Amino acid sequence: MNFFEQQDQARKSTRLLVGLFGLSVGAMTGCIYLATIMAMGLTPLSGSSCRQSSLPESIAILASRKSSSGSVGRSRSSRSTSSFGSSSRNNSDFGSSSSQLDPFGRRYSGYSSYDRRSGRYSSRPCTTSNMVARGWFHPQILFWVTLITTSVVGMASLYKINQLKGGGAVIAQELGGELLLPETADAQGQQLLNVVEEMAIAAGIPVPSVYLLNQEDQINAFAAGFDPKDAVLGVTRGSLEQLTRDELQGVIGHEFSHILNGDMRLNIKLMGVLHGILFVYLAGRVLLYTNNSRNNPVWGFGLALMGIGSMGLLGGRLIQSAVSRQREFLADASAVQFTRNPNGIAGALEKLAGIGSRLGSPHAQAASHMFFGNAMGFAWTGDAFATHPPLFKRIEKIRGVKIS
Repeated sequence: MNFFEQQDQARKSTRLLVGLFGLSVGAMTGCIYLATIMAMGLTPLSGSSCRQSSLPESIAILASRKSSSGSVGRSRSSRSTSSFGSSSRNNSDFGSSSSQLDPFGRRYSGYSSYDRRSGRYSSRPCTTSNMVARGWFHPQILFWVTLITTSVVGMASLYKINQLKGGGAVIAQELGGELLLPETADAQGQQLLNVVEEMAIAAGIPVPSVYLLNQEDQINAFAAGFDPKDAVLGVTRGSLEQLTRDELQGVIGHEFSHILNGDMRLNIKLMGVLHGILFVYLAGRVLLYTNNSRNNPVWGFGLALMGIGSMGLLGGRLIQSAVSRQREFLADASAVQFTRNPNGIAGALEKLAGIGSRLGSPHAQAASHMFFGNAMGFAWTGDAFATHPPLFKRIEKIRGVKIS
């Protein structure tokens, strides 16, 4: 096995997938922009260019600046001849005029009447605030949609990342791990501590704390922690009982790769972005259920946000799973580099295929991406959402032999 070539290939694939993650967020922002201008009635498919806007006046004026620029430029010269300029007609109606000004200097047209005392129209005139320029591109709205979307996703992501930055010891204890100390370890535990120390020297990082999952009788291990300073290793009792020393070395070398290459940090960041995308879905749900009328544009906008958030979340999880699989290939190659013995980790994977890697802890689902093997046993969602590559593919890459 050319482990340097395998490592470079896995890193390139990871960069590509992380780039796709960014593109998916950009595509989601574009969909939200389209939903926004459709809800505002600014598309060419929205019908007449004169309507009563349900938007705040400042936003409507921003959207209609292009269409109203010509009439506003002539407002000052026509003000003196306007029908409401006479003081003798304080409460009179103004009708049948194609271009007039109201007391606020806004131009309106069509048959309408304006009462100065009540400050209301008796019909819906075409004013600067409701004459909208229709088209697919509105740069000001695109700017604000992009800014708001990225800010919301970013803040929700940072919130989730800060929640997930707890030390690896917390995760190990939740999974039922017990801190393994040299003075209390049995013969198998002492061998594990020796292997961990050897792999730490080979990887060039501090020796992490080791937690033993005594209640788990199948083969598995994990690395947890945001960075090497708070990283810990967890190993099942089944791994100590079923693996030879060389095979155990391969498994521990694999987990050291996750620590050394920052895989835990990368996965936590991806989980944070997924939480930000989920927040878009939740925002749409709030808008949907607080506006019961289906004729309300806000109801349709909320429904669109739910759909966009759901598709973004689905795509994000597909990419996250693909990233996780590539990091498993990288860790396998790094294990061969650290141990200089491909038979060790290949033998561990072959035994894992026969014995299994399922964990009984109820917290295994949340930490499934951290394990050496699939901690959930059978993957109901199929290969697309699998956090680990198929075992035969991992063995093929390590041994360099096609498995029929």
